[in-house]
Amino acid sequence: MAYSEAAQKWREANRKTLAEKSRAYYKANRDKVKETNRKYILANHEKVLEFRRKYREAHREQIAEYLRKWQQENRDKKSRIAKKWNMANRDKKAILQLNRRALIKGNGGSFTSEEEMTLFAAQEGLCVWCRNPLFNSFEKSYHRHHKRPISLGGTSYIENIELVHHECHKSKGAHKQQVDTWLTHID
Repeated sequence: MAYSEAAQKWREANRKTLAEKSRAYYKANRDKVKETNRKYILANHEKVLEFRRKYREAHREQIAEYLRKWQQENRDKKSRIAKKWNMANRDKKAILQLNRRALIKGNGGSFTSEEEMTLFAAQEGLCVWCRNPLFNSFEKSYHRHHKRPISLGGTSYIENIELVHHECHKSKGAHKQQVDTWLTHID
């Protein structure tokens, strides 16, 4: 919206008053404002994403400084938020950790929870080693196993991942032990 020069000068001179009125309006009409914003975002999704991307690029240092300062001032809150997210997203967290481990080793590769669900369906919900169900009646009980271990140059691409029963994975022991050797011990 373009303003005349006089209007721009008036807005500049009355910036605090306008901000106060805007806050008061928002407070009195919070639900209405949120609904209007939600509709706008839905109608202009690509435009909003592009605006946000450009804003982040242009203000990268200020955003980083703000986040550092906020995290220092809100350590307890940050910890609570992280714990809550971790509890609600255990699968995603495990995948992020595996992907990060491969990245640190320089082996590359990553996979998503969607790819993991596709793999789960391909394995028909069974452990590839013992062929028992990966779910018990109470919880998901499987581990993500690298066919070729990261320590031996394996990647975290989904092609190198198999879902195994957690008891099988734990009993396999040292990660350099090959699966075929281990399988002969449990037969």
